[in-house]
Amino acid sequence: MKLSIQQKNLLKHINIAQRAIGTHTTLPVLEGIYLIAKDNTLELIATDLKISIHSKVEALVKEEGEIIINSNLFGNIIRKLPDEMVELEANDNLLQIKCAYSSFNIHLYEEDEYPSIFNEENGDTVIISSGILKDSISQTVFATSQELTKPILTGVLMNQKSKKIDFVALDGYRIAIKTLMMEKENEKQVIIPAKALQELNRILPEEGDTLIKILKGSVVFEFEGTRLFTRLLDGNFIQYETVIESVFSTYFSVNRKSLEESIERAALLSREERTNLIKLNLNSGRLTITSNTEIGHVTEIVDGKQEGEDLIIAFNARYLMEGIKAMRESEIKMKFSGPLRACIIEELNENPDFIYVVLPVKLAE
Repeated sequence: MKLSIQQKNLLKHINIAQRAIGTHTTLPVLEGIYLIAKDNTLELIATDLKISIHSKVEALVKEEGEIIINSNLFGNIIRKLPDEMVELEANDNLLQIKCAYSSFNIHLYEEDEYPSIFNEENGDTVIISSGILKDSISQTVFATSQELTKPILTGVLMNQKSKKIDFVALDGYRIAIKTLMMEKENEKQVIIPAKALQELNRILPEEGDTLIKILKGSVVFEFEGTRLFTRLLDGNFIQYETVIESVFSTYFSVNRKSLEESIERAALLSREERTNLIKLNLNSGRLTITSNTEIGHVTEIVDGKQEGEDLIIAFNARYLMEGIKAMRESEIKMKFSGPLRACIIEELNENPDFIYVVLPVKLAE
């Protein structure tokens, strides 16, 4: 293998591929990036056996070939080089890296040790704007469960019905639902691991489109010469639509930023307690937020527009705040069905496309 490539272009795609390198692996070759030079293109591949990233970049390929080099070492070397042309040449079991006045010779891994785990197949496809996909991931993935005893809840459901796609995450305490409207009809339901979506979100561009291809047992996201493969979670997702309240006794419309900042201040005390409890008292269009702990007491008052009954209800401050932070509009509406029923939060517009459901904490008598 022998090629030339601009340092900043190579580094960009190393950084992309490295998102699939595992932090702990018993297979040393998985610490490497697989480089394939062919047809004036350099393809970089990395995997941790659950996620696989393939990223292509233009290069002047003088001799085609394939090698595997330690990801961390390779990335650190390229990162420290000046933004000039980098020469890569592999001979025997060594890769020579030249740039300006620098020259390195690095030992390589054996190619036959590298696993082949994701295969290209035909599958259902959907195209989503990369920026909208990033937003959909950001608004849902935080609500996935961290409990490995419930693996199905450690992923985000992608549920397409007719021309609507719901991205859904829940952990037993809250539900985040982002809805997208599509041009093409389809019926498909898959559960994508949260970790894969978090890594995808870090490398997705703000512009352009992403093609999502659903394969048997896996899914691939394709954008700007990069493909991310991940295995799907197997199992039946909770029927989230049936747990969303439809009858409410209290409505409260409020400025999102004002509410968020007040909860954040109240949470400075509540987070010292295991339950992270804050109490909300809705009375005559005014929301009073309080937290009482061993270290002190805090009161926050937020004005808004109330409809319906007065209400006293309590929440885990973090669960409530994370949902409010995920909202995009400046005004939001909170809908209540009593002190022991879930609160529905949505953006204050005619067709809200993000809904957050959070369960209250029962107050002691």
